[in-house]
Amino acid sequence: MEHCKLYHSLNSTKLDTGFTPQFIELAADVIHQVFWAQTTYHSVTTDDLSSEPGAKRQKIEVGWQSCRETLENTNDDLVQLSWLQILTCLFSKHISSLPVSEFCHFVLVLHQIQTKQKRHEIILAVLRCLESLVLCFSKRRQELPCLTVNSVHVTFKQIWTSTLRIIGIKRLTDCAFSLLTSLLKVQGVNFNLTYTL
Repeated sequence: MEHCKLYHSLNSTKLDTGFTPQFIELAADVIHQVFWAQTTYHSVTTDDLSSEPGAKRQKIEVGWQSCRETLENTNDDLVQLSWLQILTCLFSKHISSLPVSEFCHFVLVLHQIQTKQKRHEIILAVLRCLESLVLCFSKRRQELPCLTVNSVHVTFKQIWTSTLRIIGIKRLTDCAFSLLTSLLKVQGVNFNLTYTL
């Protein structure tokens, strides 16, 4: 994230992490393989040679919950943008990564960002992330509990309406249209096709 802050200081008029697609893909791979392998905690043992013999164990909390909380609570637009870019790649490349229990939570958090954010760079990123998550949901729908599917469908309808409200903004039109197209392909959801802008 230090790279983000440096880039932001040099180019304060445009919000951009400066991350290359290759870096984002690598970050998604590392997160998938190392931190989110169906565990909530990793234990790290360190030996402090300058102190008394023995090992100090540090319990480091990692996982999807901390990611959600960062997305939801951070006031740093660059941090939020960075996570949205990485999650977009993660949802599309590692479809099985997201635990079943997290689908509803992430759909809700992303929708909240979509409705609250004013920066077009963030809105574009969240539209892409939502589309990636929608496609992930469609491919894994059969393994999800009915309650989860129904809850996600309710939020999808809200996302549909929110996306229609911004589709007329020139910079957002292409991503908004792409998200709406993906939502239409979700089975079992009846969207309001007569919505008036």
